[in-house]
Amino acid sequence: MVAMGLVLLVGVAAALVQYRRIYAQAGFVPLLFVAHLLNWTFLGINLYLYSTGSRWKTIPLGLGAIATFFVARHARRLGIRWLFRTDTLISLALALATALSLQGWQASGSVVLLFVLLEMMVVAVVMARENEPVVFQVASIGLLLTAAGQILLNAALVSTYTPAELYRHVGVLLLSAGLVTAYFRWLGTRPRPTGEEADVTLSGFASEVLNTTGVAGSLLAAGAAGLLSYALHQWPQPPITALLVASTLVGAGLLGLAAWVRPVAGWLARVHIGTGQLVLLLTIMGLHQAGMNWPSVGLILYLELLVAAAVLGWKQERLLLRLHVQAILLGTLVLPIVVHESTRSALPTWHRATVLLVAAFTTLVWQLVAARRFPAFDELPVGPTYKVRLVGASVGWLLLTSCAYYYSHAWLGWAAAPVLAGLLVLRRYVAAPGVWAGAMLATLGLTAMQWSVAFDIHRPNALQGVLALRYLVPLVAVAAVGLRVSWVAAQSRYVRWPWLYLLGAQLLVLTSLLPGPAHYYFLTMLLWLGLAGVACIAAIGFRHSSPTEAEVARQGYPDRYLLHLGYAFLGLALCVHVGCIMPATGTAAGIPEHRLSALAMLVALAGVAALRPPMGLLQYRSWRVLHPWLPEAALGLWTPTLLQELRGPWYGPFLLLTAFLLTCGARHLPERVRRMWAYGRLYYWLAAGAAAIAALRHLSPAAILTLDWWAVALTAVGLFGYTALTLVPSQLVPPSLPTAAGWLRPLTHIAPKALMSALLYPAFVVLSLLLIQSFDRSVLTVLLTLECVAVFGTSIALRRRDMRYVALAGVLVCLVRLVFFDLSQRDTFTRALVFIFMGLLLLGMNGLYSRFKARFEAADIPDSLVPPAADPPVA
Repeated sequence: MVAMGLVLLVGVAAALVQYRRIYAQAGFVPLLFVAHLLNWTFLGINLYLYSTGSRWKTIPLGLGAIATFFVARHARRLGIRWLFRTDTLISLALALATALSLQGWQASGSVVLLFVLLEMMVVAVVMARENEPVVFQVASIGLLLTAAGQILLNAALVSTYTPAELYRHVGVLLLSAGLVTAYFRWLGTRPRPTGEEADVTLSGFASEVLNTTGVAGSLLAAGAAGLLSYALHQWPQPPITALLVASTLVGAGLLGLAAWVRPVAGWLARVHIGTGQLVLLLTIMGLHQAGMNWPSVGLILYLELLVAAAVLGWKQERLLLRLHVQAILLGTLVLPIVVHESTRSALPTWHRATVLLVAAFTTLVWQLVAARRFPAFDELPVGPTYKVRLVGASVGWLLLTSCAYYYSHAWLGWAAAPVLAGLLVLRRYVAAPGVWAGAMLATLGLTAMQWSVAFDIHRPNALQGVLALRYLVPLVAVAAVGLRVSWVAAQSRYVRWPWLYLLGAQLLVLTSLLPGPAHYYFLTMLLWLGLAGVACIAAIGFRHSSPTEAEVARQGYPDRYLLHLGYAFLGLALCVHVGCIMPATGTAAGIPEHRLSALAMLVALAGVAALRPPMGLLQYRSWRVLHPWLPEAALGLWTPTLLQELRGPWYGPFLLLTAFLLTCGARHLPERVRRMWAYGRLYYWLAAGAAAIAALRHLSPAAILTLDWWAVALTAVGLFGYTALTLVPSQLVPPSLPTAAGWLRPLTHIAPKALMSALLYPAFVVLSLLLIQSFDRSVLTVLLTLECVAVFGTSIALRRRDMRYVALAGVLVCLVRLVFFDLSQRDTFTRALVFIFMGLLLLGMNGLYSRFKARFEAADIPDSLVPPAADPPVA
C-alpha cells in the first residue's frame, strides 16, 4: 500500500505540473503531450502491478477516474483543450478499468457491462452539454460497443444460466434498454448550443452514431425477450405463465418506449414498434407451449395484427401500416394452411371452421374501419379503372376456406347464401372496398364445390337429381342479388358481367341435373335451347327499353353479356346434338331423337338469326361478327342432318332442292341475310358431285327405272333446270354482300361465260354417267350421240364455241365406238338400227350447223350482263 501511495503521489504530482498557468495555451504542444501521456501510462502500469490480486483496487481506480475527470475540467477552464480531451479520455479508461475490476467482487459480465454503459453514457452526456465532439464520439462508440457486448455475451452464455441468473440478466438488459432510450431522448430534447459553434450531435458521423444508439435500445429489449423465449422453449419444465407474462410486458414496454420517443424521433418510435410487435408475436406463438392448438394460436396472431394495424392507422404511421397490411395478407394465406395441416385427428371440424369464420368477420370489421380512415396499401390493379382491395377480398377467401370443411352438406348453401348476399348488400350501401370481389370469389368457389357434390348425387336416378338441386338453388339467389347491387361508384355504372356469367353457368348446371336417365341428352339440349332463346330475347328487350347509350352503359351493358350467354347455350346445345344425340339411336314418341333435336336446333338458330340488331345504338362485336353467321350455322346443321337421313343416291335431289331454295328464296330475305343466295351455287355443285358418285356406285343396266335410278335421273334433270334458272339475266347480277361476307365474292361475282361453263358441264357429265351406267351396249352409242347433239344445240343457242368443240369431240368418240364396238355385235338388226340413227343424228347436226353458222361469228355474251366490280357495304 505504501508503494502504491508513493507511486500515486509521484504520478499525480508529475501530472499536475501540466495544469500550471504557465502552460495554459490553446495550441497543441507535442512535447508536453508526450510527457503527459507517458506519465499517466507508467502510473497506470505501476498501479496495476502493485494492485494485482487485490479486489480493493476498484476503489482507487474509481477515485482516480473521478479525480482525473475533474482535473480535466480544470484544464478546460484554463483553455488547454488538448489536455482537457486527453485527461477526459484517461478518466474514461480508468472508469473502464474500474468496471472491469468489479469481477473481483463476483460481478457477472452483464453487470460489468452495465456499469461500463453507465460510464460511457455519463461521459457522453457531459460532453454533449459542453459541446465537445471528439470525446462525445468516443463515448458514443463505446456505448454502442458495450450494448453489442451485452447482447452477444448473453446470447453466448444463455444455455448456462440458472433461472435466477436468467431473470437477473433479463432485468439488466431491460434496464440498459431503458437507459439507452432515455439517453437518446435527452439528447433529442436538450437545449441546442447558440452561437457559431455547431452542435456535436448533429455532425455527420456523430449523428449516425446517435441514431445507431437509439436502435441499440430496441435491440437490448429484444435480447431480453430472446432470453425469455429461450427459457420458454428450452427449459424442461418452464414457468410458462410467468415467462409469457414477462415477455408480454417486454413487448408492451417497447411500445411504451415508442410512444415516449415518438415526439423526438418518429423513426425510432417505428423501430420500437416493429421490435415490440415481433416480441408480442413470439409471445403469442409461445401459447402453443401452454397447450393451445396451432389454429387458435394462428387466429390470435391474426387478430393481433388487425388490432395493431388499426392502431397504426389511427396514429398515421404509414410505413408500419403498409408492413402490417402486407402481414395481414400473408396471414390470410397462411392461416387456412395452418388450420388444415395441424393436428388433423385431434381438432374437430367445427373448431377449424369457426377459426376461419372468426378471422373472416374480424377482417370485414377492420376493412370497414380502414375504408374510412386509413390509406389504401392493398390495391391490386385489374384494369384501367378498377383496383381490388386485397384485404377486403380476403374476407371471401376466408369464408370459402371455412365452408370447405362442410361443402358436402346440403345445408351449407342455405347458410352461406344469406351471408354472401348480406356482404353484397352491405358493400352496396357502406364503403367496404374489396368485399365485392371477396364475395364473388367465395360464391365461385362454393358453387364449384357444390357442383361436384350435386353431380355425384345425380348419377343414380332422376329423383336423386332433383334432390341435388337443393345444393345449387341458394347460390342462384346470390347471383341474382349480385346482379342487383353490383354498383361501382368509381366507374359510375353497374358491373354485372361476372354475376351474369355465373348465373348462366348455374342455370346451365341446374338444367343438366333436371332430366333423368331416359332421354337425358335430348331433354338437356331442349332446356339449353330454351335458355338460349330467353337470353337473346332478354338482350333485345333490354336494348329496346333503354333509350340512350348512356343508360345502357350505366346499367353495365347487360344485353351484351346476355347475348354471350345465348350464343354459349346455342353452341353447347349444338355440341350435345352432334356429339351425343346424332350417333345415338334413341326415340321419343316413336320418332328418332336426332330428328327432333335437329328440328329444334334449326328452329332455334333460325329464330335467333331472325332477331334484328339494334339500330341507332352501339352494336357489340357479337352483333357484328358472330350474329351474322347464324344462318350459315343453320345451313351447316341442315346439311349433315339431311345426309344422315338419306341414302347415297338421294343426296343429289335434296342437295339440289336446297340449291333451288337458296337461289330463289334468299333474294326475298332481309338485306342482312340475302347473301345466302350465294350458297345455292355451292349446293348445286355438291348435288352434281353427289349424283355423279351415286351413278358410279349404285346404277347398272339391271337397276334401270328403280328408285335409285329415278333419284339420279331427277338430279340430272334438275341440274339443267337450275342452270336455266340461273342464266336468266336478272339472276346473273348478284345481290350486295356485307363487308364481313367478302369471302363469298368468288361464288357470286363470276363472269357469265365462266358461270355457264361451271353450271352446264357438271350437268352434262352427270347425264353422261347416268347413260353409261344405265343402258347396255346396244343403244348406248345412240344415246351418247344424242347427248352430243344436245350439247351442240346448246352451243348454238348460247353462241359458245367451246361447247361446239366439246360436242364434236363427243361425236368423234361415238364414231370410234361405233366402228370398233358396235360393228362387233352379232345382232344384224341392232347394228343396222344403230347405224341408221347415228346417220340421222349426224345429218341433223350438219343441218343445224349450216342453218345457224352465223351465230358463232357473233360475240359470246354482251358485256352488259357482267356483274358490277364491287358491292356497296351493307350494315
